[in-house]
Amino acid sequence: MLEFAKSFYNKAPNLTAEALKKLFGRFGAVEAAKLEAFLTRPRHEALSDLMSIRNPVAHGEVFEGAKLDPTRYMELCMDFYDWCVAEYLTAI
Repeated sequence: MLEFAKSFYNKAPNLTAEALKKLFGRFGAVEAAKLEAFLTRPRHEALSDLMSIRNPVAHGEVFEGAKLDPTRYMELCMDFYDWCVAEYLTAI
């Protein structure tokens, strides 16, 4: 936690799989490695696709495309939620 507090973060970039890895890296190498292990190739690809939709929509653009796959993204979000709870909340 101290490593995160000491790191400098002046603005939030559009979220991507790489930006999420960088954010977790601010907590230290151990946390970055945990996220890297969680983000299997299918999860990484799903996150990248989801963010390629989210970012334009967040800036007011309309998205129409073949990447609309709510089930895939819901599964990713539920997996990420379950992983976060297991990694960070079960010890509390």
